[in-house]
Amino acid sequence: MGVACIMPGVSGGVIAVAMGLYMPLLEALAHFKKSPGANATLLAPVALGGLAGVLAASKALSALMASQPALVLFAFLGLVAGGVPSLLQEANAGGFRPVYLAYAAAGIGLLALFCLLPSPPAGAPGGDLPFLSGLIAGAIMAVGSIIPGLSTSFMLLQLGLYAPLMGAIAGMRAWALVPVALSLALSALLLVRGVNFLFHRFHGPAYYTVLGFTLGSLYLIFTAIPAGNTALPHLAALMGGFALSWMLGRAAAGSKGAGHLASRAQPC
Repeated sequence: MGVACIMPGVSGGVIAVAMGLYMPLLEALAHFKKSPGANATLLAPVALGGLAGVLAASKALSALMASQPALVLFAFLGLVAGGVPSLLQEANAGGFRPVYLAYAAAGIGLLALFCLLPSPPAGAPGGDLPFLSGLIAGAIMAVGSIIPGLSTSFMLLQLGLYAPLMGAIAGMRAWALVPVALSLALSALLLVRGVNFLFHRFHGPAYYTVLGFTLGSLYLIFTAIPAGNTALPHLAALMGGFALSWMLGRAAAGSKGAGHLASRAQPC
């Protein structure tokens, strides 16, 4: 999830959905005080893994994307696509209504509108990250992490904050990262209860909107793949990512926790 958060076009929230972790994590964050010990046991390894992914990927991602961009993007394309079946299953847990397709279309439309924003120059990776920009970057990271299908890195790229943020992380410039961390934590706390309410009160519409975001993300990843890259290793990366994500989604759907969450779904 940490790597996905800083991979352009990929959503950390979608990876969480694909792996069957999204709703358990959302529940743990929204109702942490009800069972702090159990919730901390779930959240701690995810938080540490996410932080490790961000720190490791901030240095390695540029080199990997420079040497094997198509291979990496194909793998993430497979990971995201493999989560779509489990996402559909969870979306229809309370029953399907044709109107839900309008919510999926709205999700695609909202993502498309954001994509129409003019992209600023990439800038130097080591550029400064001012305090206000750090606050904005942290809030965007929270939105992209809490709402599946919204690529944090893509939004940062559109606003010209991606390169300075990656430079600050790679250089471990604490003075620049403190406002990012504070804004991320505060924005996540403000968002998580509202999003958790929407997923439980408006289960079908919320999940189909996320499905729209996810389908839009698939398109963004696909269009980012350099032309002419359909060699066997690329297809293997695609199928491997799809198989991993699909199997994790199946395992999560068959677990007791997933069944409990589905039983609480309220059709709208």
